Amino acid sequence: MQENLRVVLMKIESQLMEYGFSWENVLYIHLYIADMREFAEANETYVRSITQEKCRFGVPSRSTIELPLLQVGLGRAYIEVLVATDQSKRVLHVQSISCWAPNCIGPYSQVFILLAFSNTCLLGHA
Repeated sequence: MQENLRVVLMKIESQLMEYGFSWENVLYIHLYIADMREFAEANETYVRSITQEKCRFGVPSRSTIELPLLQVGLGRAYIEVLVATDQSKRVLHVQSISCWAPNCIGPYSQVFILLAFSNTCLLGHA
């Protein structure tokens, strides 16, 4: 899982740069994984790759969803990102302390505010 996701994140980062974007421009990430039992591994790789240093306006909001990716030839991880050229976003982070959310989740984005919504695109990569 970790190597598969690391490669996918590198491809997305390369694709972002190709279009003149960076992780700062990413508003929202859909992270699809083949097996939710591998969430801790996926999250470990994710938080090492998408950092506050790369996202000075706040790391993107994220949802993680289990899908049968292997059955359709998409590997163990697939990512879609919503990108905007406007950098006015503000992000509220919360730390999970609930009994159902594992503490490996760490800080995550709960809410983001974008002052202007223009020039957006959706990039996906497996």
